[in-house]
Amino acid sequence: MIDLSKLQRFGFPATTFLLPELEKQNIECGTLYLSETAKKKPPRITHSDNAAKNTIIVCCPLDAPIMLQGSDNLVVIIGASSKQARMGLNFWGDNAIFAIGQGTTVGGLEAEFRNDDALIIGADCMISKGVTFRPNDMHPVFDETDRQINKSAPIVVRDHVWIGQSVMVLKGKTIEAGAVIGAGSVITKDVPQACAVGGNPAKIVRERIYWTRDRIPTYSERQEAKSYIQPVIGVAATGR
Repeated sequence: MIDLSKLQRFGFPATTFLLPELEKQNIECGTLYLSETAKKKPPRITHSDNAAKNTIIVCCPLDAPIMLQGSDNLVVIIGASSKQARMGLNFWGDNAIFAIGQGTTVGGLEAEFRNDDALIIGADCMISKGVTFRPNDMHPVFDETDRQINKSAPIVVRDHVWIGQSVMVLKGKTIEAGAVIGAGSVITKDVPQACAVGGNPAKIVRERIYWTRDRIPTYSERQEAKSYIQPVIGVAATGR
C-alpha cells in the first residue's frame, strides 16, 4: 500500500490521484513505482550520496530528469497514460511534495524544491512549454533582526486549468479550477475559478469562461467544462 496521506491536506478528491497497478523498484535513493506505460520511458533519476527514503511514482511516459539531494521527498506523476510528460525537477532538501493528477498533460515544466516545499497540480490540467513554478525563492532574505522574510509557501493548481507557454507561478499561489493563464504571465496573486488572466503581473481579463481540449468539443465536453463556472450569488437571481 502506497501512502499518499501527505496529499490530503490540499483538499483534492481521492480520484485525482488514483493509482493504477504499479511495479515497485528499490533504488539507491528510495523507492520507484512505475506503471506499464511509464516503463516505456522512465524518469532519469540522479541523486547525492545522502539522498534516501524518497518515493517516486510515475504513471505515464516521462521525459524528465529528477535530481534528489535530500530525503523523504514525494513525487507523484499520474498524468495521461498515453501522452509523454516533459519536466525538470530538482529537490535540494527534505520532505517536499510534487504531484500531478489524472489526465493532466505537460509540455514543459520546471520546479525547484527546498525543505517542505509543495507543488500540487490537479486533474485534467493542460500545462504548456516553458512553465516555471517557484514554491520558494531559492535563497533566504533576512531583515535587520535576522528574521527570514521570504519563507516558502505551497503552490496549488486545481482541476482543469490551462497554463499557457512561458508562465511563471510564484510561491503561495492557488489557481482555482477552470482558469486559463495567458502565455508569458507571472502569477503573483491567487487566480479565481473559471476566469482568464494575463500579463506581468497577471490580471483578470475575462470572468465566467470555460475551455476544452478539443477544437470542436462535443456537447458533453462543453457541459463538463462549463460546470466550473459558478453562479454569481445574488446576481442571477435578482438581476442586479
